[in-house]
Amino acid sequence: MIAVTVLVAVVGAGALIAFFQSRDDASLDTGEGGQSAPGVAAPDETDPRLAGGNVILTYRRAEDGVVLRALAEDIAGPPDEALEEVGQAVIVLRRPNQSAGPVVAHAAGRRLVTEQPDDPELRRFVEYFLGRTAE
Repeated sequence: MIAVTVLVAVVGAGALIAFFQSRDDASLDTGEGGQSAPGVAAPDETDPRLAGGNVILTYRRAEDGVVLRALAEDIAGPPDEALEEVGQAVIVLRRPNQSAGPVVAHAAGRRLVTEQPDDPELRRFVEYFLGRTAE
């Protein structure tokens, strides 16, 4: 009886693992079926901090900084060098002369330009790319 119970438990655990692995997709979906990755391809996004999985939010207008820092802290916590070293940081930088747009999200090989710091696509971008290393 104990052997049957152990066998059922092992088979059940195997089935559960197979189920979850079939749902796991670690690849970067760029639009070929399913939902596409946010932003656009940007091969020039080569900042070494991005390659490790960090996301950088840059902004032009001073007033956008408060909103972006709040978003970054909500997703990744307060600024922390240890998080940046392991690719889990959202870095917020002011670039008053940036020409791409008022707000730009940067990830390894991807970019998203928005007009407003509270654009919901920014959150989606950060959550999608935070922790994803360059391939």
